[in-house]
Amino acid sequence: MRKIAMMRIEALAIAAAVLAGCARDGAEGPEKSEERRPLVKVVRVDPARRFRETRSVQASIRAKESALVSARVPGTIDALFADEGDTVEKGARLFQVDRVNLENAVRAAEDDLRLAKASEKEAKATMEKARLDGDRMKRLSEENAVTRDAAEKASVALARSEAACEAAAARITKAETALEIAKKNLADSTATAPFAGTVKRKLKEAGDYAGPGTPVFALDNPAVHEICFDLNAEDYARVAVGKTAVETCGRSLAVSYKSPSVNPATRTFEVRAVIDIDGSLAPGMLLDAEVVLGDRTGPALPVRAVNLRGGRETVFVVEDGAVKAVAVEAGLSRDGWREVRGVPEGAKVIAEGMLLVNEGDSVRIAGE
Repeated sequence: MRKIAMMRIEALAIAAAVLAGCARDGAEGPEKSEERRPLVKVVRVDPARRFRETRSVQASIRAKESALVSARVPGTIDALFADEGDTVEKGARLFQVDRVNLENAVRAAEDDLRLAKASEKEAKATMEKARLDGDRMKRLSEENAVTRDAAEKASVALARSEAACEAAAARITKAETALEIAKKNLADSTATAPFAGTVKRKLKEAGDYAGPGTPVFALDNPAVHEICFDLNAEDYARVAVGKTAVETCGRSLAVSYKSPSVNPATRTFEVRAVIDIDGSLAPGMLLDAEVVLGDRTGPALPVRAVNLRGGRETVFVVEDGAVKAVAVEAGLSRDGWREVRGVPEGAKVIAEGMLLVNEGDSVRIAGE
């Protein structure tokens, strides 16, 4: 019985507490309801904030003009006239290949030409004699002083001498051509610098054999340098030579070259931009760079004010103390701001606290 009595007392106490709470709620009513409305911070649209669309790339520095100076004729390298790091002028000698043998080849070709000319001179003399004999035999044949056979033999001898003259002339042409080739090979035995530049690498030593096309020196022109990098094929149409900017090392460069085609294996294309280098930069270095694909000014809101609701970019505005959802068109982001279009002019957009509210809720504004 005592236990039942205690349970009745507890029930009465709870009921009294409930009645007291209700009485207090009724007394505080509107004020307490006001305090329970969510607090939000609002912002207004910045009408003219700058936005840029960029691509981060890693570029390498290289000389715009470079060349591998190779042997043009086969042979042993007789001498090297430059070393790595040397600065050379355009046309300066760099190395020499098998010059003695090629000089001998020129002398032999000159001798062959002299022999061919002597043979032609002899053939012309023989032809002239055959022509005189032929004319004499023709007159004698007309006077019946010689047989027809003798006249025919004289005519055949003339034809043979004329053919011999033609062959001698052809041998002269052949000898002249051989001499020009020998002279060209001799000239090619000495390689020269195609432009004023710096010897970057020496790839062969004196005494090494060098076949045609074998590189002996790598040469760079230090006057002009460029940065090179690759971009994805999807950006190909957005890069324009002379217009698209590349920013690196605190400098803004203009694109100077865009590959005319996309690499089918990597789906990328090469881009270059001329850069002036100083003591802090050198060919072969890697640089972080930004390719500016878009640069414009437009209306913006803090990134946190734009949310994805129902599959659409949405902002919440406060009108007469109530929340209203507004679908917007969102664009680029930069420095914590997002490009937006479609926000009513002068609207108070919730920047903090929007995750606690839904359309139609009543809110209190804590500040802008």
